[in-house]
Amino acid sequence: MCYELTLATSALYWTARYLAYARLVHLHLSGGGSRLDPDDREGLDHLIAKVGAALQGPGGAGIFSEQQESITEMMVDSDGKVLSHYDFRRRPLELPGWEQFTALFYFFISEDDEPDKKDGRARFVAKLDYEVDATIEALSRLETRLTKI
Repeated sequence: MCYELTLATSALYWTARYLAYARLVHLHLSGGGSRLDPDDREGLDHLIAKVGAALQGPGGAGIFSEQQESITEMMVDSDGKVLSHYDFRRRPLELPGWEQFTALFYFFISEDDEPDKKDGRARFVAKLDYEVDATIEALSRLETRLTKI
């Protein structure tokens, strides 16, 4: 049980941290501060957007884009730094604004292995075939491009 809870907490943090860094990179690329070739900037920005779209999923079973933006805002402190794991664990539970992480919690936490017919929410197992696979594929393309640059 302890391992599963640790893994769930880490997966939540990794996702939230990725979203925060992706947003900071997007702002850097589009804000003119990057020295990369314009084609590389545009290509990276496009690949980052593809990861966000894959996380959202075609039917909205994933983390919808507005929620991704809210999570990003909560994950970056007033100095523009991404929260540490310790601060992440404190923030959603102790400080006002924890509700911004609701979609992130729903994405990873399942009550069972079947989509719930009563409330219409797709559980994690239902997201394996699209949102999880598509996000892994999009991240892989982003990683390949970054390696080339």
